[in-house]
Amino acid sequence: MNTSPSAPTGADSRWSIMWRGTLPRVALVMGLAQLGYATVLPLLPLYLTERLRAGMLLVGMVVAAFALTDTLGKWALGWASDRLERRSLIVGGALISSLAPLAMTTLRSPEWFIPLQFVDGLGSAALWPAGMALAVETVEPRHQGAAMGVLTLAFFAGLGLGPAVAGYVATATGSYTQGFLVASGLLAAAALLAAVMVPVAPREAPRAGPAPAGAVVPPFRLGASRPSLGVVRDLPILRPLLGVIFLQMFGVGLIMPVAIVYARQVLGFTLAEMGRAFLGVALTIGVAAAITGKIADRRARVPLISWGFLVATLGMWLLVLSAVASARGDVLGLSWRGLVLVLAGMMLAVGFTLVRPAWLARLAEVAPADRLGEVFGLSETVQGIGLVVGPLAGGFLWDLRGPVLPFLVCAVVLTLGTT
Repeated sequence: MNTSPSAPTGADSRWSIMWRGTLPRVALVMGLAQLGYATVLPLLPLYLTERLRAGMLLVGMVVAAFALTDTLGKWALGWASDRLERRSLIVGGALISSLAPLAMTTLRSPEWFIPLQFVDGLGSAALWPAGMALAVETVEPRHQGAAMGVLTLAFFAGLGLGPAVAGYVATATGSYTQGFLVASGLLAAAALLAAVMVPVAPREAPRAGPAPAGAVVPPFRLGASRPSLGVVRDLPILRPLLGVIFLQMFGVGLIMPVAIVYARQVLGFTLAEMGRAFLGVALTIGVAAAITGKIADRRARVPLISWGFLVATLGMWLLVLSAVASARGDVLGLSWRGLVLVLAGMMLAVGFTLVRPAWLARLAEVAPADRLGEVFGLSETVQGIGLVVGPLAGGFLWDLRGPVLPFLVCAVVLTLGTT
């Protein structure tokens, strides 16, 4: 029997909701935008340290500048997306961010990258809360885990493929700035596709909630006059969810500005080798994300979050042991160290992929229908706080005691989140 793309039923319902209608269009736009951001990710620390002679503390400040506006903006812009057209925020965010890599090709003083990253972070802040809320609105509550799995697939595929693209472009052209130009083009393409492919309002089944079934939500939604922490008071379940995800992102932030430099300067990997390693991680993420979102619709979501943290924590401790062995000059050769790094990266990827769909679906489950964007924005803000403090601490720890300490502290933080 044929079923409607907008309201799939039966055994194929999860697959059809994943690959038909508005959801895959949103996922394509978000994945392409993330590919642009991730293409800059490995190039920026290397460009700052090798071409502009910046120290690791300044690199951490540049990374934190992006995270700061990303953090402060997501809550407010997520709140705004509950009242304005979500597509406009997606288009505007990707377009603003497309200008930042373009400007990077012209700057010759590393200090100027700090204000530039403020602008870039504002674009990202507009993009993600609106995109996540729009994706949730396109599906029924019983398919929210699958929808978040699709977005997770798009996010991590872009995140994993970006360094591979960066490594290929930089190796082929011998220039980091060519990679920045590619990133700018990817973000501009995401903005164009959003304007053309993403509808103004969702066209699938309406999301269950206080609004009557079939009700049309106006472009401007009345509600709280500003984003408020009252949503946390009204929904106590948000407190542990936000606390756990803060620890995760603080741990990730600790190694964000130092991991690429560590692989290049300490382990001696080329950009092409790093790109291949990231590609292997990306493929692992793609397979895992396609599965874990559906699992989150069938199983209790909180245990999935716990198991995901456990796998990621074990992967981080494996990375720490590899870093300690390298610092001591122990017997592992470069090929074995590379294998350990890829294995640890895959464990981190699988762990975070288990966490993210279940965690986002749980947020969508507890959020009021008229505050969905605000709740997603608040969650992104809490994560962003970790990504502001983490890179600063990671750069400081590297300068203070060398390359191993940021990885060790990250493993301890993830262990705390798991327990």
